[in-house]
This record gives sequence, C-alpha cells and structure tokens, in this order.
Amino acid sequence: MLTTRNLRARKVTWRRWLPPRLLLEFVAADGRKLRLCDFGSAGEGGSPYRSWLVLDHAAQQLPEHFAPESE
Repeated sequence: MLTTRNLRARKVTWRRWLPPRLLLEFVAADGRKLRLCDFGSAGEGGSPYRSWLVLDHAAQQLPEHFAPESE
C-alpha cells in the first residue's frame, strides 16, 4: 500500500514501444516499486490498468484544493 507520508515521485523513462506521456515511480512502504502513468496513456497499447489507488493517511495530506471547505 502507498502512504502519503514520505511519498516521493521519480520521473522515469519508458524505453520500449509506445511510451506514456508521463511515467512516475514510487516506492511503497514495503519497498516494492510502483509505476504510474498519465490516464491518457494508460492501456493505450492494450495493457491492463487501474484508475484508482488506495493511499494510507490521505485525509491528513490532501492539498488545499482537495480539502473540504471549512464552515
């Protein structure tokens, strides 16, 4: 599972056929690497993809424009 604590993205290059417009690599809490691409490129070459991720501690780390409006 990815956690928003210490989440760092590294831009990587796809050197094979049909590279995505943007490809980022993250390291999960258990050390496994996860590569995420832009939605427009996802599945373009027929590969399976997911468009939803579960993030641990996301509620505490939401950017201002995603946070609920205060009353």
